Amino acid sequence: TAIERLARLGFEVEAAYRLVIGDMGDPKALFTSLQPAVRFSRIDNDFQAPAGFPAPSLAWDWTKIDLGLRVTIMRSLDLTLEYSHHDIGAKRKIKHDEALATLRLRL
Repeated sequence: TAIERLARLGFEVEAAYRLVIGDMGDPKALFTSLQPAVRFSRIDNDFQAPAGFPAPSLAWDWTKIDLGLRVTIMRSLDLTLEYSHHDIGAKRKIKHDEALATLRLRL
């Protein structure tokens, strides 16, 4: 298709680490590990969307930084906190940062 032939360059780099701070084999142990993570994503578009194009976001340059922390509360329960910062190359300033918290219980 024509979209596949549009000139663009993108990349993503991610780093994460698991820090064990307690006895992960003990099902009653509290706060046994922390897992911080960071991700950097970038896409550069070498084209412009035509005036009146229904999806101008297709041509925007985009940088995103994600930060995350997973906390093992108990062996079957963890909390993940995430934050994403977006720098969007739109004609007008778009604030699209996001925060998310997920509590997961494994049965």
